[in-house]
Amino acid sequence: MGANNRKGLYQAVTLLARPAVNIADARIRTSIRQKELSVTCELFNGRKERVHARLSCQVNAPDSQHHAVRLRKSARLTGTAGPLKFFKTTSGLGLQDHRRYPRRMKPFNRVIGILGASLLAAAGPAVKAAEMKVYSDPEHAGADFKFQGEYADAGAKLGAQVRALGHGAFRTMFFAGGLPGDGWDGKTIIQKAPSTDNTTPADARLEGDKVVIDQVYHAVCDGQAITGQTDTGRRFELKRVHRRSPTLGAPVPAGALVLFDGSNTDEWQPGVIVTPQKWITSAGGATTKRKFQDFTLHVEFMISYMPETRTIWQRPNSGVYLQQRYEIQILDSFGVVMGRHDCGVLYAQVTPAINMCYPPLTWQTYDIDFTAARYDTAGRKTKLGRCTVKFNGVTILDDVEIKGSTPGGIAESPDPASLYLQAHGHPIFFKNIWVVEKK
Repeated sequence: MGANNRKGLYQAVTLLARPAVNIADARIRTSIRQKELSVTCELFNGRKERVHARLSCQVNAPDSQHHAVRLRKSARLTGTAGPLKFFKTTSGLGLQDHRRYPRRMKPFNRVIGILGASLLAAAGPAVKAAEMKVYSDPEHAGADFKFQGEYADAGAKLGAQVRALGHGAFRTMFFAGGLPGDGWDGKTIIQKAPSTDNTTPADARLEGDKVVIDQVYHAVCDGQAITGQTDTGRRFELKRVHRRSPTLGAPVPAGALVLFDGSNTDEWQPGVIVTPQKWITSAGGATTKRKFQDFTLHVEFMISYMPETRTIWQRPNSGVYLQQRYEIQILDSFGVVMGRHDCGVLYAQVTPAINMCYPPLTWQTYDIDFTAARYDTAGRKTKLGRCTVKFNGVTILDDVEIKGSTPGGIAESPDPASLYLQAHGHPIFFKNIWVVEKK
């Protein structure tokens, strides 16, 4: 996920002495590659002028359980910050603006904020990342996991998603016509209250061995079925379904380059981390050795299960960077209303109309067709890049224009560049990755 967003400041920064500056006036992005922490900060002063600050420093390896990071005591801060200066604090990193401003802009020339070192990788305002449970094995995922999932009845033309929120709390959504990508009418969602970037409202509770749903529809879920009635009194019974992406395990086509099949990491730069199950984990990030121009890419991924998360800043998070420039977001977006930061978005540019995210701990697929931007001999861009994205077999982005690099991605140029699996918070796992270059 591109953490360079307007509300992302909540996750990593405690504002100090800046009452006159709105949260929307600052954007921060962090990434970790091979124990190197990179921070990019963009601020807007009172005249809406942009001021950038960048630094890098050494960090200890991500914690194997909680995937947080700590600054090394000996870490040296490097980078060009201009008038914005980074400094080490007992909490992590500080950022200060050294310029002089008129008195009406006085709050801007003090300490801007503190970036907590333990929060840089994955954090949230309500619960510290280290306190949250993280699961990667469906057989050992806690009591609530058995209820989380999808339920449907083709005859009733109704689908439902149940999202576990931890400690016996749940969120539910009903879909008119069927599940997203499988009958849903594309507009009607029955819910008690919509989710947002910062809220995931609960409307169901575990009582005994069943989940009691109390929203517009009233129902009971036992983990195998949901029985209840609509607001008009019509009764329904939805059976649990386990959807599988039609492209999961797709055979590698002739002429394709296998980037990862579990046998080796020869196609990846040093630092890639492989689990005992022979999956690449996003914990360390992964960048291909080869550089690509136009291509079709197949990626299979599984999102960790973290039921206690409430905001997008806390959820398992990664991204597929095309040419290290353009991010297709990966985020635990199951059972929430599709938003501009959710799974499948062309980050900071295009939001799909449908949320095709399956439940955590389910293998999912991206099939991406990418055409790079074109340039003239003077290096001027003459044609925008374009991409089509199929998420779990459903086209969610259809030949959309790519207007520029994702914030935090490398600068656009005529040159080919690597593919990058983003390190950003709690882990995403990858397998069966291949690419077909267009000639």
